[in-house]
Amino acid sequence: MIERFTNIFIGTAHAQTKDWFDIFSIMGGGSSNLAPERTFNNVVGYIMGWVLAVVAIIAFVYLIISGVNYITAGGDSEKATKARNGILNAIIGIVVVVVAFFILRFAASLGAKVGNQ
Repeated sequence: MIERFTNIFIGTAHAQTKDWFDIFSIMGGGSSNLAPERTFNNVVGYIMGWVLAVVAIIAFVYLIISGVNYITAGGDSEKATKARNGILNAIIGIVVVVVAFFILRFAASLGAKVGNQ
């Protein structure tokens, strides 16, 4: 029974990482059954996904820090205003990242449709 669960989880993890190794075929290593333009699109997609994820994490951490600063302002209106502005800026940053993600996905789908014609 434990072996069955192990095979399921290891197989799932291996299947998920298989596509990741295809990005290295553009650099001449390994073999890929993907066309070069599809591989390039995958590389750009992975890079943009990682960049957006890092920016979203930074904005989320900034939101948490600003929230803690707001809570610990202790009645100081200047600190509270600064923290409130930080919270607003972090929320705007998160919204911009989410919108950018969907715009990039939409543009990629349009590019794939045009490339297939």
